[in-house]
Amino acid sequence: MRDPLLVAAGGGGDAIAALFIHHALSAPGSERPVIASFSWDRFLLDPQPGPRTPDDFRGLRPITPRNWEVTRDSSLISGARSTLPLLARLTPARLVLLDPRGGAQGLREQLAELASALTAPAITLVDAGGDITGQGDEPELLSPLADSITLAALDGLGLPANVVVAGPGLDGELPAATVTQRCSSLAATTGQLTPADIRPCLPALNRHPSEATTLLAAATLGVRGLAEIRDRGALVPVTGQSSTFHVIEPGALLKINLIAGQMTGTTSLDDAEQVTLSIRGTSELSHERRKTSGSPDRAAMPGRAELAKRYAAYRRAAASRGVSILTFRHLAEVIGLTEYGPSLIRDLAGPDAHPDLAICQLPHTSR
Repeated sequence: MRDPLLVAAGGGGDAIAALFIHHALSAPGSERPVIASFSWDRFLLDPQPGPRTPDDFRGLRPITPRNWEVTRDSSLISGARSTLPLLARLTPARLVLLDPRGGAQGLREQLAELASALTAPAITLVDAGGDITGQGDEPELLSPLADSITLAALDGLGLPANVVVAGPGLDGELPAATVTQRCSSLAATTGQLTPADIRPCLPALNRHPSEATTLLAAATLGVRGLAEIRDRGALVPVTGQSSTFHVIEPGALLKINLIAGQMTGTTSLDDAEQVTLSIRGTSELSHERRKTSGSPDRAAMPGRAELAKRYAAYRRAAASRGVSILTFRHLAEVIGLTEYGPSLIRDLAGPDAHPDLAICQLPHTSR
């Protein structure tokens, strides 16, 4: 058995993007994919800063001493939500929990052990949006730590590996033109996702809060327009180029990603974060700590009438800015939901809600 082994660079929606890429690059009838991913979810699902470890879960299945499979019955002991059990229930993939406590070196050893157990012929690292192509000092970057530590783990792994950047610019960090230019400068090969690569994953994606991967699916299904995403309201164009992906040799990428390049020898998550801080002065972990410490106790969920009023007000304001695509995740934060509830948002949005995706489209855009 030679199972395909994919790694979700930043966790979260990268795990579903990895499934898209598996469908696009694998021959029909290929083995069931194994996706290694962090459990590192947004505040609406898991308010604790940073990635979860095996100690944070119940119901994991051991594969090797360093590797634990997340099953459909796994859950976080804290009562918060991880998206990995959702993917285990709603996709054919096997999900393995990445553990960054040992830094890039620990992840390298974990992946080598997993690849050996699976007799995997190669590893494919998948990043939706393309912030992994950042040098590290760009002001637009928001979350380089997770992507950089997984890229650093490929250095010296002793196994063929590729990095796939899907949906340039869709994460609201580096602009699409910057990502595409950097991929081209690294002699990347380019492909195009098709609806057939996307549709098997829609049941999981429609319940997952990933904005970049949702927009990647939207672009592949023909949606075009301007989206507003993330808690800071970044504006992201969704175009015909948004459904492309680029395959890069990891060694070439390590030469331009300064954070990953300096992270290859780290032996703890703290060390890896210090590398990020030395280059940027901040990291996604520091942002999450600030957000958690500055958040008041969660108030009661507003009533439906109030939520409908807030949705209508945001909808008008977004349209006035030229926004035509509203992601469910951004809507959840804007209207003040206390947890991510795609069914509730779909009910509030009515005819604005896309029939197959967790987005709304304003009336002047085409379906």
